[in-house]
Amino acid sequence: DLVVAIGEYAFSPEAKRVTDEQATSRKHIAKIEIPDSVNEIGSYAFYKCSDLTELILPEGLTEVAEGLCENCTNLMTVVMPDSVITIEDGAFAGCHRLIDVKIPAGVTKIGENAFSECHSLMEIKLPNHITKISTGLFSECKKLSNIVIPDCVTQIESGAFSGCKSLTHVIIPDSVEKIENYVFSHCENIETMTIPFGVKELEYDIFRECKGLKHVRIDADIEYIPDAMFYRCENLQNVELPKNIKTIGVYAFYQCAKLQTMALLNPELEIEKGH
Repeated sequence: DLVVAIGEYAFSPEAKRVTDEQATSRKHIAKIEIPDSVNEIGSYAFYKCSDLTELILPEGLTEVAEGLCENCTNLMTVVMPDSVITIEDGAFAGCHRLIDVKIPAGVTKIGENAFSECHSLMEIKLPNHITKISTGLFSECKKLSNIVIPDCVTQIESGAFSGCKSLTHVIIPDSVEKIENYVFSHCENIETMTIPFGVKELEYDIFRECKGLKHVRIDADIEYIPDAMFYRCENLQNVELPKNIKTIGVYAFYQCAKLQTMALLNPELEIEKGH
């Protein structure tokens, strides 16, 4: 009979009731090509398969399950079929050597931390059908240098790009309405940033310790600069704020020692103590 499904932890050395010999054998699996008869693969199926370098997923698969390849630290190449619609939480988290992966164009959801700590990932193209950049999606992707946010995205969730130390340029589309906390924290090489008019809500610590950030323009339709938004952005030089800004939060510009100009277009602006 043809295999049509693979269960949870199926190849994982961390599966329950696995002998030491079986666990060792599973750790040394180097390549897996799943036949097209399989249409379902359970969560954590390849969790901690530490020697796995290449995974080819079957045609017809619609979901990349939660934690599917989490902590497969030597995984370099993943081939996903065009049939995939969802990539669940942590699917490729901790795949430190992952460099070759293409997200199918039909994907509508990418879960939290799906590619977090993919330290070798340099570039990736996001599909045009997702509506949010999920929490921690690319956090600690230290070599990710370029990302294009599709103009269908309305929300960028907490820590989505936190710790992307090689990221140099990000264009936030006008479709984005909310940017959550720590989204770009510790992105040390971003120099300029424009927050577009469509943004209606900003959260705290968005640019925390972005040490390379120099120029910021905020066109967003907001009245408040959140707490610690530019905390320890030590090279920040120029900030342009919209005229409807009424309040600047606590520690919003803490230790921004090189800040030279701030365009304050509202004469009634309130600056909270401790900023």
